Amino acid sequence: MRSIYLFVYGTLRKGGTNAHYLESATCLKRDCYVEGELHATPYGYPIARFKKGQFIRGELYSVSPKVLEAVDKLEGYKEGRLTGNEYERVKINVIVDGKTVQAFGYIATDFFNHIVEPIPNGDWMAYRPNKHV
Repeated sequence: MRSIYLFVYGTLRKGGTNAHYLESATCLKRDCYVEGELHATPYGYPIARFKKGQFIRGELYSVSPKVLEAVDKLEGYKEGRLTGNEYERVKINVIVDGKTVQAFGYIATDFFNHIVEPIPNGDWMAYRPNKHV
């Protein structure tokens, strides 16, 4: 079976409130990047948008189809749905040790148009509110 690569940047990262979703997955790299911009939401999790010249720090995992399905549900994504998704699951280029790897990642849809304040340095784990929780 072919590996499914998943880039995560928010609550799914190690130490995040939803990291348990990836307990059965293999973490390939804890410190990698994608081009884009991270924004904090008032809901306790970040969103990502494509943006040239900015970078989002995250982690790269190898996941099973079952884990990907569970994360899709968490992220409000349903494949083939034309409207109503909170995120779109897209193929993105992940920079790992100077090389590029293609992985799935979740990018905000129009659902989050009202969120405009970027997270400095693109690192949710450094920024996140209530770090002690």
